[in-house]
Amino acid sequence: MISTLAVRGARSLALREQSEKGSAMRSMYEPGFDYDAYVRELVATGRYDNERDVIRTALRLLHDEETIRTQRLAEFEALIEPSIAELDAGKGIPIEEVRAHLDTRVEAARRRRDAAE
Repeated sequence: MISTLAVRGARSLALREQSEKGSAMRSMYEPGFDYDAYVRELVATGRYDNERDVIRTALRLLHDEETIRTQRLAEFEALIEPSIAELDAGKGIPIEEVRAHLDTRVEAARRRRDAAE
């Protein structure tokens, strides 16, 4: 069964959803040729009733992924905030010292590698 959301002509899908307040929203989506076929395949498997269910599920998964990404970013920012505050307060190590330390470690690793050969 092909629903009214089957992709035709310019391959656009028109979705009509009710917002929480009950007002109708209308949006246009153009998933593209490859996705059109994939959506039809998913419906054909019987896992989804129609194209709208596929799109709804995909958007729900995207929303979940974006929520997790936002949470992880906030956690990362919270972890580095104390370090940024230390740098702002002048408590950091000058870049020249960091470079010299790394150069020393790299040179020591090269000597070990050369000695092992």
